[in-house]
Amino acid sequence: MTEIDSLKEKLSKLYLKAMAEHLDSVLREAQEKNRILSLLDLGFVHEHMDVVLIGNPGTGKTFLAKGIATAACNANIKVLFTSVMEMIMIWLLSEENLTGKT
Repeated sequence: MTEIDSLKEKLSKLYLKAMAEHLDSVLREAQEKNRILSLLDLGFVHEHMDVVLIGNPGTGKTFLAKGIATAACNANIKVLFTSVMEMIMIWLLSEENLTGKT
């Protein structure tokens, strides 16, 4: 790993350890293993589609998201890794700034 790659990893808040090879252990129980694995080819990005991962706590949503984001980073695609709660907070703060309400 080059120094630039190391810096990209730190700045992206991703852990590059969540690579595609490690997904198999998470996907053993997944009913739609092939569909999930197909996300790693990043076709949805080129088709301008969104991906939403929904499930119970502890089912591997974050792990899968990091694996997909890692694949995107490796393909030199910009990635924003955040949570729904963080996006809502940013939206609320921007609304306050626009309306002047505190």
